[in-house]
Amino acid sequence: MGRLKTLWSIGVILGLSAPAVAADFSPPPPPPPGPIVSELGSGWYLRGDVGWVEFSDPGKLPLGAGLPFDRVGLRETWSVGGGIGYQINSWFRTDVTADWRNDAKFFGVNSGSNYVNGYSIDNGKIESSTLLLNGYIDFGRWYGFTPYVGAGVGVAQNHFHSYAGQVTCLTLACGPLGPQLATPIPSHTTYNLAWAVMAGVAFDLGYGFKLDAGYRFVHVGDARTGVDAFGVGSKAKALDAQEVRLGVRYVID
Repeated sequence: MGRLKTLWSIGVILGLSAPAVAADFSPPPPPPPGPIVSELGSGWYLRGDVGWVEFSDPGKLPLGAGLPFDRVGLRETWSVGGGIGYQINSWFRTDVTADWRNDAKFFGVNSGSNYVNGYSIDNGKIESSTLLLNGYIDFGRWYGFTPYVGAGVGVAQNHFHSYAGQVTCLTLACGPLGPQLATPIPSHTTYNLAWAVMAGVAFDLGYGFKLDAGYRFVHVGDARTGVDAFGVGSKAKALDAQEVRLGVRYVID
């Protein structure tokens, strides 16, 4: 009987001490949470655009000893571009865009004899690229549509190339009758200050995509050829481009 009492007493003591032993071996509490880091990329977007481009009258003064053009022009062309931007708040955003305009065909017509003895037709191509920093004001969202206006400033690169003239003589006072090809004129690249104003509307397609349709007026500056051995070349003055563009914007987050 005494031995049973002793065993019972030991069991009671062990039972009472178990919670204390378990408490001694319990895992430490988790560390306090650190500061919350905002998501990188919030507000950033990518864009891509295609467009139709019509240039203004490129001016009528050639370089060097050439005769002034009686008629001159640039044909329509197309453009492609892209960029990255940031939506600062609900009404203002900014982006950097790079655009390339395909060759616009240049032509100029003149005559030193008022078209009695002959005339010449010059042809060339002007390729223009721009890099612009732009800012936009968004005028709220209306049934998924967001109208906007904007402006930009940057640099333009204009490459005047593939230039040559064709002289057509109507009398022997001009030279051999019929058309004659003139010596090609060297190409040349110029860099100018560029600026732009634009307006358009964006439509929310969902899943972070927006369809962007707009108009842009871009000043790209001068374009000029080199000069040949006789000091003759050509220049397109104060070029402006009117562009109708369609693009897509994708909000990164």
